[in-house]
This record gives sequence, structure tokens and C-alpha cells, in this order.
Amino acid sequence: MIFDSKTLQLVREEQGNFTFPYTTIQLHLHGVEIRQVWIDGKESNYQGNLLQCNYFQEIRVQGDFDSIKPQNQILANH
Repeated sequence: MIFDSKTLQLVREEQGNFTFPYTTIQLHLHGVEIRQVWIDGKESNYQGNLLQCNYFQEIRVQGDFDSIKPQNQILANH
């Protein structure tokens, strides 16, 4: 995860020969005003603070992250 006041970048890494067990991933971003989202380099849709996608290598979110402090949480649900 790479994070600054304007961009959040999530890079998924895997090890071993395990198949990814989920068909859908929901990413809820709290305390953030999202402006744009790219999943694997392609602009993607979002609703409010919810991103929903399938298997991905990289998610990049552009928005206002100034209000995020270390004690705030960015949660990923599957």
C-alpha cells in the first residue's frame, strides 16, 4: 500500500499455488472523498465510498485523504 494526501495505491501480491477464493471484492474507504478510481490501469466506477471489483493486481484511488490519520481505518471486505 502506498498512501499520501492525494492517492492511495493498493498492490495485490500472492505467493504459492493457491487460487484466489473470492469472486467479488468490496473496498470501503472511510473518511475519504473519492475523485477517481483505476483498477489495473483502467478507470473504474464507484458509489460513494464503496469500490467493488473482481480479481485485481492494482487499485489506485485519487481523492482527498488529508483527513485520514493513522488511527482511522481503511477496510477491505471480501
